Amino acid sequence: MKKILLLISVSLLLLTGCSDGIPEKISDKAASTTKLTQVKPSYVVELIESKASFIFYFGNSWCTACQFMKDVNNEVVVKGNLPIYYIEMDKTSTKQLNMIFKYVIRPQVTPTYIIVKNGIVMESFTPEVIVGDDLDLNPDHIQQYATTFIALLKTKGLIAQ
Repeated sequence: MKKILLLISVSLLLLTGCSDGIPEKISDKAASTTKLTQVKPSYVVELIESKASFIFYFGNSWCTACQFMKDVNNEVVVKGNLPIYYIEMDKTSTKQLNMIFKYVIRPQVTPTYIIVKNGIVMESFTPEVIVGDDLDLNPDHIQQYATTFIALLKTKGLIAQ
């Protein structure tokens, strides 16, 4: 009996260890209007196929710039009333990532933002477009970066003028 329980316990640990850490029913989760929304690539594919307009970005948990930009993105979500979707590449399964790479090119650096308008991938960019030469990513400038980001998204038609 102990062997059976041990076998079941080990099996459960292995199964939970294979998760990518993102909720299975992500497509049932509404985008947040108060903070960045982490999603699986399959959810972004659903949005593209439904001809939605949105922005998402690729990042990694170990990437300092990715973590810093989360604060900027949260400001943009609140002030711009625009959900931003985040795909954490190092914690997402290869199977999931391959789904999105049918629509976009694998990013060479993170963070990389992707603008999708009416289901068409329009362009990608890195934070230098938002922060300019201020590559120290100064936390005192988060509001300034968010304002610049919102202005950029207005010119792209993702936020109303």
